[in-house]
Amino acid sequence: MRIAIGTGLSALALLGLVAGCKPDKADVVTARRAEAAERAEQARKAVTDGQAAVAASAAATDLPPEIANVEVARFGEHRITLADVAARIRQQPPHMQARYASQANREELLRAMVQFEVIAAEAKRQGLDQQPRVQEAWKDALARALLEDVVRSGPTMADITEAEIAAWYEDKRDDFVQPERRRAAVLVLPTADEAAEVHAVLAKTIEATPKEARQIFGDFVRVRSKDEATAARKGDIGWLTAEGAPPEGVPGSVVKQAFAVDGVGDVSAPFPLGDGRFAVVQVTQVRPATTRTLQEARLDIQNALFREKQAQVRQDYIDALMAKTKVEILADRLDALPAPAAGQPAAGATPRAPHLSDERLRRGLVTTRPPGKSNAGREIPLDVNAKKPNLSPQEVQDLMARDRKASSGGSGSTSSGSAAPETPPPSAPPSATTQETP
Repeated sequence: MRIAIGTGLSALALLGLVAGCKPDKADVVTARRAEAAERAEQARKAVTDGQAAVAASAAATDLPPEIANVEVARFGEHRITLADVAARIRQQPPHMQARYASQANREELLRAMVQFEVIAAEAKRQGLDQQPRVQEAWKDALARALLEDVVRSGPTMADITEAEIAAWYEDKRDDFVQPERRRAAVLVLPTADEAAEVHAVLAKTIEATPKEARQIFGDFVRVRSKDEATAARKGDIGWLTAEGAPPEGVPGSVVKQAFAVDGVGDVSAPFPLGDGRFAVVQVTQVRPATTRTLQEARLDIQNALFREKQAQVRQDYIDALMAKTKVEILADRLDALPAPAAGQPAAGATPRAPHLSDERLRRGLVTTRPPGKSNAGREIPLDVNAKKPNLSPQEVQDLMARDRKASSGGSGSTSSGSAAPETPPPSAPPSATTQETP
């Protein structure tokens, strides 16, 4: 059956070139490195000779020759066989391969393959394959394919022992401790006398109806607070911890007072903010300190150890490759290179995606949060000098909802008033290198 080739490019998203097949696990590191280097050389030769990448993996399709060599499309000197199509299907994720049982989806894939080859052939005809950016991308793809093969031939998840997991846990035990956290609201007043007056009325009102403590305090904030930024949120300043630096915009005295009161619904005595104004703090929620057990953290630790071992295999291979390569670096000559203006790209430079030579990739791509510590909620700052317009009720609700979603911690929270306890998200996997996510 002949298939008409359309002009649309929507199916190009299905295309991705995979260099080589997953090798069998070797017994020694030297054998792994030799196999990976050989596959990289084969891939380089295939690209240099202008061969389609799928042709290199056609042998992995297990099709008999009389079927594998059947042409399904041709243009100019190029041809696409059933082996090429089968190889392309094999390169899809397992859950995607089943969709190609449909004839319509096979035709869509074939059209995409032809379009890809036609475009690539035209680009080569125009000499684009010799452009520096194309050569750089080609070398980057080769380097990535080589290191992916090296990593795949390295340790597996099954190679991580229970002793290693236990040792990691003991070494980083403090990372699995979540300290007590308190959510608080603040009422800001201009003078000590007014703060004392409002505090007396506030305490008496809460004492009469303690179950409505949060609502009462929020109403006082909206009516009497002199800090517009927090007044629109009924004084809410998010989650606080007793140790460490306070959230941006929140004075340390506010944090100290929030942990000085007994618990949920309690209100502090008036205290100075340090800018001539005074404040009263109410605790609205409490999350007790928790410690994740080894069993609770086991999977996170195993994943972190696996990534650590992969990064080590990658780096060991790079170090060995560099050691046997004669390299001369004349770094002192870099002084002659004009530096671009701060924050500005060099003249004529074009943006590009980061590649293997970038520092963050060279270091192993390990950028996860510490074990046992999930994202801290995005704190809402108390800027005592801010002059911001009040938010609408809907904006206030959106801010509160976003803060509830962002905050995390143990499951033993208590609350009062209209604020309901949130269900914390799971903790992030551990890692030796950390990067906080806002």
